[in-house]
Amino acid sequence: MLMSIRNLDVRYGRLDVIRNVELDVEDGHITVIVGANGAGKTTLLRTVAGLNTAARGSIHFKGQEITNLPAHRVAALGISMVPEGRHLFREMTVQENLEMGGFLCRKAAGTMAANLERVYDLFPVLKEHRGRKAKTFSGGQQQMITIGRGLMSDPKLLIIDELSLGLAPKIISEILEKIVLLNQQGMSIYLVEQNVKQALKIAHYGYVLDNGSITIQGNAQDLLDNPEVQRTYLGI
Repeated sequence: MLMSIRNLDVRYGRLDVIRNVELDVEDGHITVIVGANGAGKTTLLRTVAGLNTAARGSIHFKGQEITNLPAHRVAALGISMVPEGRHLFREMTVQENLEMGGFLCRKAAGTMAANLERVYDLFPVLKEHRGRKAKTFSGGQQQMITIGRGLMSDPKLLIIDELSLGLAPKIISEILEKIVLLNQQGMSIYLVEQNVKQALKIAHYGYVLDNGSITIQGNAQDLLDNPEVQRTYLGI
């Protein structure tokens, strides 16, 4: 098991946002969290990444407890987060944004260059325009930069929050194809996605988060076939 979460509670003041969540991410799998807006999906990801504090429970990664470790230590252990809303350095170039993502491996000879080439192979348009400022790109291309920045630390687990938010359907499909390719190359993916159908189509396993708690879980195809998931999230 690459990552396991047990009995996790997260609070904002007196408000319980995450309640007794238990969740596993298998090595080499795409694991998807789906749910309505406000269900607690982003809070859960941020807690794994060390950006929120758990009130109770545990998070283990590669057998090591990482509960409430600071974000830089979580990143150093091999977890990289692609945040909702991208949060690029807009006045910096593509390559400068990517190099910021490779900060942890900057002292390893050849690693930065190798990781850059990996990102550029995945997203050739970024290589072609690597000297342009991030703010001049379309939303879809900015999402490519953000994913590329997340890959620059060569993570063992890539966490992606709302991959498709604000993007055109064609671009969503293209980027999801890249996520599948990364997974086929051996990367584990932990994805929160509002497009439930597309997310479950590429995933191995999925969880439904409702009001801070896991209500349904199972193989991705089983969730697609689940009447409650179809009724609530797919409009069937």
